[in-house]
Amino acid sequence: MAQEIYLKLHIFQHKAHPLILIGIVDSYRKGRKFFNIKISDPEILNMLSFDKILITSVDSVEVIHKGILNRGVPEDKIITLD
Repeated sequence: MAQEIYLKLHIFQHKAHPLILIGIVDSYRKGRKFFNIKISDPEILNMLSFDKILITSVDSVEVIHKGILNRGVPEDKIITLD
């Protein structure tokens, strides 16, 4: 699954504009690593400076989207792989 997401990110980068990954958040996987990047709790979203948040999940996209909105992130900063 992780490799599939990594590949989708690579494809997405070429379809739109360059992406610079500044962090990964996941309330269930916090503390683990993904391609050597520590996964943080979504609570840090309000501490980060970013242009966009890319939801890479293929499941529960609507729930994740709503959770990000509830943390005060504007709708126009949230994108998905679809």
